[in-house]
Amino acid sequence: MTAEVAILIYAKSAKEARAQASSRPTALWDSLIHHGDENGWSGWSREAVEILSLEQDRTGKPLRHTFEVAVDDLVASDRSFFPLEVDQAFEIFRHLVASGEGYEQRCTWHTQKLSHILDGGYSTNPFALWDHKPVLSLGDLKERLQFALLARGYPFYQEWREAVGYKLGGTLKIVAPHRGASWRHLRGASPHGSADQMLRRMLVDSKGMTLATSLNSSHPRAVEIQAAGVQVLPRGFRFLIRYGYPSDSSHWDFVLAETRGNEPFFETFIRAHSAFRQLVPDFDKQISDRHRLPPISFARAEPEPSLGS
Repeated sequence: MTAEVAILIYAKSAKEARAQASSRPTALWDSLIHHGDENGWSGWSREAVEILSLEQDRTGKPLRHTFEVAVDDLVASDRSFFPLEVDQAFEIFRHLVASGEGYEQRCTWHTQKLSHILDGGYSTNPFALWDHKPVLSLGDLKERLQFALLARGYPFYQEWREAVGYKLGGTLKIVAPHRGASWRHLRGASPHGSADQMLRRMLVDSKGMTLATSLNSSHPRAVEIQAAGVQVLPRGFRFLIRYGYPSDSSHWDFVLAETRGNEPFFETFIRAHSAFRQLVPDFDKQISDRHRLPPISFARAEPEPSLGS
C-alpha cells in the first residue's frame, strides 16, 4: 500500500523548518534536497514532500514580496502568461479585484459594479449568479484580464483603470507573497506535474467525472462533477467544485480549500489539490476511459446464395 504526501511547512528560517520536520516520521525526510530562488523562498523536497521557509519580519508576519508586470504583456492575445507563474497570474487578478472595491454606479433598475467586467461580462460561466464568479481555467483568466482592459459603457470603468494604472503602456506593481520561478525548481517533487498542469486537471479535465464519495447525504447519487473553479476575492482564493446528477440541472457546491490568513496562493492550491485527489482517487483511470476508443465490431457477412439454390 502506498500513499501520496504533500506537506508545506512555513517557518522563520531553514533551521526552524528542519526542526519542525524532525518532529515528523523520519522516513519522510531522508535525503532532503535544497532549492532556493530570488524571491526569498527556500525549499527542501523529497518525492511528494516539500518544506518551504518564508522570511518573516519581527512581528512574525511574512514579508510581502513584490513583482512588476507590463500590462501589454499581460493581455497579449498571442502569448501565454509565461514567464509569469500561476500564482503570480492569480495574484495580479486579486490585485485588480481588491482595487475595484467601491467602484459602482446606481442605475434605474440595478447597481452596476466593477465586478461585472472582472467576471467577464455576460459570460456563460456556470456560476452565473455569483458575485466574483470563479475562474474556470487559465484561458478564462486571460480573457477576463482582456475584457477588464477594454470594457466600455460606464465612466467609472475608465476611472478605475486610471487610478490603478491598468492601461496599455502601463506597469502593475503587485505586492503579495509568491513563489515565482521557484515552482519550476520544486515542481519535480509533485507526482502530478507542473502547477499549470495540476490546475488544468482539477478545473478543466474533471468536468463530468464521478466522485468516489457522496458529499450530500440527502442526494447520495449526486456524484458527477459539473464544474470547478477558483473564486478570487480581495482577501484570498477559494477552490471549489460543483456537483450533481448527470443530465440534471440540480447542483450543489463544495469548497475544497480557501485562503487561511495571509498564506500564499500555492499553499491554498496544494490543500485544494490534495482534497480533490481524495474525492477523485481514480482520476487517471477516468481520463483513460474517457479517451479510450470503443471496440470496432465487424458484421459477419452472410454467404451469397448460389445460382442453383
